[in-house]
Amino acid sequence: MRIPAAGALVVAALSLHPAPASPLTGARDQVAGELIAVLPDGPPRSTSLLRTFVEAMRGSVLATDGATGVGPAPGRAATGSAATANGALVGTARADTAPADTARWADATALLQRTMPDFERWHARPEALRLQVLITVLERDGTSYRVVERYAYRRGAEYLYPASAIKLVAAAAALELLEERLPGVALDDLLAARLVTEHGTTTLAETLRRCLVVSSNRAFNALYDLVGHEELNRRAWEAGLGSVRFHHRLSEPAEPAVHRRSGAVTLRGRRGATLELPERSSALAVPPHTEGDVAIGVGWIDDRTRQRVDGPMDFGTRNGASLEDLQALVLTLMGAAPPDGVRGFRLSAGAVAHLRALMLEIPEGPGGPGFERAAHRFKPALPALERAIGLDALRYANKAGRAYGFHIENAWIEDRTSGRVVALAAGLVANEDGVFNNDRYEYETVSFPVMQALGVAVSRLLRPQR
Repeated sequence: MRIPAAGALVVAALSLHPAPASPLTGARDQVAGELIAVLPDGPPRSTSLLRTFVEAMRGSVLATDGATGVGPAPGRAATGSAATANGALVGTARADTAPADTARWADATALLQRTMPDFERWHARPEALRLQVLITVLERDGTSYRVVERYAYRRGAEYLYPASAIKLVAAAAALELLEERLPGVALDDLLAARLVTEHGTTTLAETLRRCLVVSSNRAFNALYDLVGHEELNRRAWEAGLGSVRFHHRLSEPAEPAVHRRSGAVTLRGRRGATLELPERSSALAVPPHTEGDVAIGVGWIDDRTRQRVDGPMDFGTRNGASLEDLQALVLTLMGAAPPDGVRGFRLSAGAVAHLRALMLEIPEGPGGPGFERAAHRFKPALPALERAIGLDALRYANKAGRAYGFHIENAWIEDRTSGRVVALAAGLVANEDGVFNNDRYEYETVSFPVMQALGVAVSRLLRPQR
């Protein structure tokens, strides 16, 4: 293949697949320029790059996870495009201003009235609680899953701070980056590699586990440094999660410029594979949040002075992710066809299986004050489900989060006996006095009771004859 012809093919492909609205400017020209720039090494490389590009346009560079798959369902167009050249992400990304999935959601009010204990108590003041619930009911269909019903209660009505629920996005982005940058390195070797960041040194496997199973902020911050501010956002948007906003690490108050910087990172493999990333600084302008008013409450405690500041707390520069996008990620990772506009992360089948195993792991040990077990702290709907169905009959894969009084659950809950699944994404804020960052929230009296009542509702949807 002659290089001019290759370049012409790239440009032609781009003209047939125009870039969607994006926070990146000149995306199509950049794709063509960067791809053409690496073609002169010869025909084999150019052919491989063009094949990757065309597959990306078709949405087929996503890993296939056995029979269930990860990526767009047949006949469903993916949003945006991406290609990988020498481990560098090029292509288009989109930061949506509306939920990506346009499929119809049925109103969940009557369903929750019928299945959720004390629903009227919460329904009486949903705006104060910012209560939102998404329920997707699926059934096993041979070797895959099909959506039976989709319900929404106050979907996207207000901004909900995602807290630790956003860690699942970072974990998937980190594995995507590493599989791109170290092609051909076995997943076991990647997981055993030593990850060296400003937040310490441990194996990648332990970093991922602590991030997703026991929700370590330190582990999340190590992944944040690995991927970096700009790449975290771009990769989430490329995956079709247009509402995601990474602005900062967790439990590390600092000026925005500090969170835009990532220190040098080294991944040292046990068989010689090494990845060294230099210090990076992000210039990406992250768009505003997609949901509602982000000035919330009547006061807040300043991190530096620990003094109260009167007036709403501005969450405009805090992390963000809609319940809809969080649920879409869980659906793709657990083997269901993704919603329209969501293509998922480009992960090997092994990487997907590893993330699933971490999401399914039941934390051991005590759960701290107010919790019988650690599992009840990190899987907040589990106590009700254990009583109704029994732990042995459940597959409960999730990543929950709590901070500033916000409480988020994002779960795939499957009845092993029937093969019926309820994907539950729910969020609310339990902050009666309206003052944020003072560590006085009503988790025990408000948000955990809501989550356990939702667990009862899920059990009744899993086994509707009861």
